Parts: sequence; C-alpha cells; structure tokens
Amino acid sequence: MPRLSAGFFFLFLLALQVSGQDQPFRISVDVPDVTVDAIVRDQSGRVLTDLEKADFEIYEDGQPQNIVYFATAETPRSILLLFDVSGSTDAERPFMVEAVNVFLANMRPHDRISLASFAGEVHVLMNWRDREGKSQAIQMPAPQFSSNVYTSLESAVARFKNENGRKGMIVMTDGRDTTMYNDIIHNRAIRDIDKDSYFRKVMQNLQKQGVPLYFIAMNTDRNPASLQADYEVIGVQAALGKQAAQEYLIAVRKRMERLAEATNGRILYPKTLEEVAPLYDLIARELGVSYSIGYSPGNHQKDGSTRRIDLRVKREGAKITQSRDSYVAR
Repeated sequence: MPRLSAGFFFLFLLALQVSGQDQPFRISVDVPDVTVDAIVRDQSGRVLTDLEKADFEIYEDGQPQNIVYFATAETPRSILLLFDVSGSTDAERPFMVEAVNVFLANMRPHDRISLASFAGEVHVLMNWRDREGKSQAIQMPAPQFSSNVYTSLESAVARFKNENGRKGMIVMTDGRDTTMYNDIIHNRAIRDIDKDSYFRKVMQNLQKQGVPLYFIAMNTDRNPASLQADYEVIGVQAALGKQAAQEYLIAVRKRMERLAEATNGRILYPKTLEEVAPLYDLIARELGVSYSIGYSPGNHQKDGSTRRIDLRVKREGAKITQSRDSYVAR
C-alpha cells in the first residue's frame, strides 16, 4: 500500500456528543452509454498498465462495437467520498474515519479528492485537493434526524463540474431517504420503482452527469444490523405491518442498486462494520490499475433486455478481469 506524504494526513474529529438516529466494479463517463472497467494481467499475474485503445475489442451480443471512450490506468481521477451522517448511521461514524484513512493511503500523486457528509443537506468537509498539502482538521457535523439521500446525491455530483479526467463518488449510506419514507407513511403504500416519479427523475439527473456512484450500503435487508431499533423500520411496521417493513428495506436497497447500475457504478454490502475500510481499500486499489472502455451500443432499443458484453484484449497471454459481462437496456 502506498504511504502518504507527511503533509497529507488528516485528523477527523467526530461530533459524538449528540445522539441520533457481488456486483462487480464499474465506472463511466459522459460520452458512452455503456462502460466496462477492466484489470489486465499477464501470465504471471502481474498487472499490465501500458495497454492502449488498440489493444482492446468489445462485443455486445456477439456484435463488435466501436470504442468511443478509452482511459488508461494512469488517467487521473477525481473521487468524492460522501458519508451519510443522519442519526440512523451514528454507530458507523468511527468506521468512516478509518475508511477515509485507507482510501487516502491509496491515492496517487495526480489524483484529486474531496470529502463531504450529508443528512438534511450536503456539508463539504474538504474541498478538492491533490495528494500534497498541509494537514487539515475535519469535523463531522452532529447527527441529524432527516436523511435526504437523493437530493444530497444530486448536490454532491454537481461538485464535479470543473473536475477533469475520470470521476467517481463513493457513498457510505443506508439509503433511507426521508421523502421516500414520508411518501410511504402518507400513502400507506410502497411505490414500485417504475411508478416512483420522484426517484426516477433523480436517477435520470444523476445518469446525465456521468459520475459513477459506488455505494457502501449499510444495514440493508442483505446485511442487517439492529433493524428492530431503526426508526424507519418501526414506523413502516406500525403503519403497514411487519411484512411491509421488510418490503421497505428491499425497496430502499433496490433503489441504490438502480442508481449504481444507471451510473455504471458499484454497490457493496459489508456484513460487519469491520469490513468497511477493506472495501474502501479494494475500490481504491482497483481504481488505480483499471482501464475504462466505453461504447454506444448499435442496438438502441430500450426494451428491458439483458445485453451480453464481451471485452477482449489482443496482447498474447494477457487475461482480463472484466467489471461486468452484461447490462439491462432501459
């Protein structure tokens, strides 16, 4: 693991005195509709970082596609680390600090990073900077009751406006949006994603920005913690029943999955808080050695079908670890 220069350590001060509440790696950019990330190794297992666009071929459902975007492993990246500090994530705050330290340790000299938190709104903890610079003390805001996940994602993505190169936003959250929760309680029903106009508008806006979202999804139905003590779960159960509470968690998780898919990002489910930092380490390391290959499919129909992706490398003896082998056309 690369070591940080002396000027790049950050001190996180957590405001804890206030109480409160496998899908593979992908990345995208503005131009192509579909992007595949790949790590390439030679026969001995050594990572290859000197390949060029001409070394790759990509096929969709067996048909060759024209590569319209190519970024090498050395292309600089701008990464925003975004943390949910609503009351429901209060127990995770110390692990957020560890995650930041691990990610910073993997940064390359030409990469840029920014830190932010959100609950009711986005709070910038550190503006964009590269690896060098003076030490900086950063304080997490006190936990808040509301959790405007979707509007916060839109606000945070807007911070990439003047950033060049490859981009990505890593979001540590349980995904529980206050507007969605209030809608469920008010209407006494959980909307299907395809009928949730509010969510679909957010998803379309985020997709247009070309910033892949990587979710570290906490406390979902796939990796539950103490769900019986969660305000939202208790509220939905009281209003709609025990089965509805489980359906609520599934609906929250599926919305994060759809956002990751729409932005060509990734979603991971740590089973314990101790797994959080290693997942940040995994993402950072993969970002440092992966290629991005993008194309606009010859088949433009948005028919909901699953399209098969086959990425090939021409260099003899080279093996690809491909980020994904399919996508849903929607």
